[in-house]
Amino acid sequence: MDFTPWPPPPYTVTHSTHLSPQQFQQCRALALACDLFYNTGRSMAYFLPLCRASQLSAVEFLDHFGRWLVEQHNERECNAAIYSPEQVFAMQQSFIEALFHQQQVENVIPIALDLIRFHTRWADTLLGYETLACQQVIVDKVALLEQCWCLAPTLRVEIFNYDVDEIGMLADVDLVEFVELSEQSGSTGLFLRRGEEVYCESIDDVFATLLLQSDGATTPTQIMAPFLSALTVEDCADLVHFAVSEGLLVPPVIS
Repeated sequence: MDFTPWPPPPYTVTHSTHLSPQQFQQCRALALACDLFYNTGRSMAYFLPLCRASQLSAVEFLDHFGRWLVEQHNERECNAAIYSPEQVFAMQQSFIEALFHQQQVENVIPIALDLIRFHTRWADTLLGYETLACQQVIVDKVALLEQCWCLAPTLRVEIFNYDVDEIGMLADVDLVEFVELSEQSGSTGLFLRRGEEVYCESIDDVFATLLLQSDGATTPTQIMAPFLSALTVEDCADLVHFAVSEGLLVPPVIS
């Protein structure tokens, strides 16, 4: 085969007798799309369901993603290593919204995004640090309500359109059929690792609010004030005690 490389080393083939420069560019774009969406994006668990929902083969799906990257001006670097998993996570969601609108399957977008978020957060948690329980014995639970806390940096809290317990059980599923049979109930998932095990727990609105609004400057009493008509002070103290004991809330770092 007659290749024409760039003159200075390291050599880059730009075209040959069998492939035009445009075809070589298409090959590079497809390789980048595969590396980004599948490898860096860690999409093994949801790649095929997304392909089926969009009525595209795997190659067609990646080709669409490569073309979308060009439109978004993200194809300028052919090295997927320059993109972080979090950047690719954002790309995947934006691309799926655009693709499913184009393919006229907009009703599948919420569960498709849920699948991406669930498996991304699961992988992040697995590869991240373990969440350790508090070793200190807590005597006065009520006093915890007036202290400021922060969400442990090892945790992931994600909001979903569908029930997170259902999402966690979805494997090689037909997303179109799932949407027809399920309702968008909304849920919040808490991801943590203990030892080598990853756990995803569905948490209610009160507990989710406590965790997400614990910013190191706001007390649990202030955070849970809107819920006091339904909760007693003891109920609130029990929630905070549980969160602190399990290492979900930690003292703010003093710089």
